[in-house]
Amino acid sequence: MHFPRIDTEAIIVVVTACSMSAMVIYLAMPRAAPAELVDQSLRNHWRMPPLEELPPRPLNLLNKVWMLVLRACLVVAAGLVLVRILTLAKAGA
Repeated sequence: MHFPRIDTEAIIVVVTACSMSAMVIYLAMPRAAPAELVDQSLRNHWRMPPLEELPPRPLNLLNKVWMLVLRACLVVAAGLVLVRILTLAKAGA
């Protein structure tokens, strides 16, 4: 799939707008409190509990936003692959 009417300037505008949007979203998110310090001398005795015993990780707003962004990228990529497959199938028929 080609887009002959898109020039370099248009691509730069889109990439810049997306980058600026991501930066604004990142700066607007509240910062998490720093983690408490752990005694490093006990490091060799740390053990992780079985996965079944671990509670689900709570998602803060920043994590939810980025999960939404990643899902949107995945949907767009899958859609573009589907369009390409249909274009190739149509051309071969």
